[in-house]
Amino acid sequence: PDSKCKQQSGDDSLEDGCALFWRKDKFEETGSAEEGAVAVWYVSYEKADADGKLLGEKANQVAILAELRPKGCAGTVIVGCTHLMAKKKAEGERGRKHQIKQLLDLTMEKQREAAANNVVGLTSLPPVLLGMDMNAAPQEQSHKYDAEALPAALAHPLGLRSAYAVACGGQEPAWSTWKKRGESEAKHTIDYILASPDVEVRRVLLAPDEATVEAGRLPCFKYPS
Repeated sequence: PDSKCKQQSGDDSLEDGCALFWRKDKFEETGSAEEGAVAVWYVSYEKADADGKLLGEKANQVAILAELRPKGCAGTVIVGCTHLMAKKKAEGERGRKHQIKQLLDLTMEKQREAAANNVVGLTSLPPVLLGMDMNAAPQEQSHKYDAEALPAALAHPLGLRSAYAVACGGQEPAWSTWKKRGESEAKHTIDYILASPDVEVRRVLLAPDEATVEAGRLPCFKYPS
């Protein structure tokens, strides 16, 4: 609702948000458009009544969930992407924790619906893959305030784990983004791929060598987001 693209360009048609892409030679979307990809509008945790009950107003962040079927397979996979709120304060971390819980609760619902609609004899829950800019650092990199969003994601009943932590010996990489803001620079891990335990993690793409990163840091034209 409060698109930065609209603010900066003055063009109401230039909205920012999330996009989910898949290779059509490898995957197909299941069901109709209503049953397939779902746009998720987060409910604002900041807008509540005197009793603390959320008023249901939309937050300024979104997510996408879709059920895809690998071609030639009977089962499906739930995939999704999101970009959580950016405020780098304890208040923002609480908001991200609230948003990731909303997303994972909805993902679990979609996973169970998919299992109920699967072919006869295939009763297992479909695996989940979620890619996201969480805007939240892992505990070992969180210094100004306690990490809440990533721990909440990993403790959720979905049982997701960080693909990068699995591939990197239990620790997140040293950084996934390196930004310049005026004279200051921020270099930390805030991006993740979360996967079900039954998804085998074989390898991940690491950040480029620091010596090759341009003056604009990362992302940049040489290494896009």
